[in-house]
Amino acid sequence: MTAVEAGLATNPRAIVLDMTQVKLADTAGLGTLVSALHLAKERGVPVVLAGASGRPLLLLQRIQIDRHAAIQDSLPSALAGFSA
Repeated sequence: MTAVEAGLATNPRAIVLDMTQVKLADTAGLGTLVSALHLAKERGVPVVLAGASGRPLLLLQRIQIDRHAAIQDSLPSALAGFSA
């Protein structure tokens, strides 16, 4: 079971992926991310990518990941959307 599958088993309102420490991204990582997005979409759970920057952000923009997940500049701004 992946971390995303385990998280989805708890019936969350959303999944926020903290990408602040991601410095490199390859096809394997993107494949895992796309699989996670697909699984979350099947269950009706929105995904937010938080804090991506540099090359990983450029790659996410290039593959137009924002069509499938929201992108926030920071983890606090991503989490703020779910407070209250």
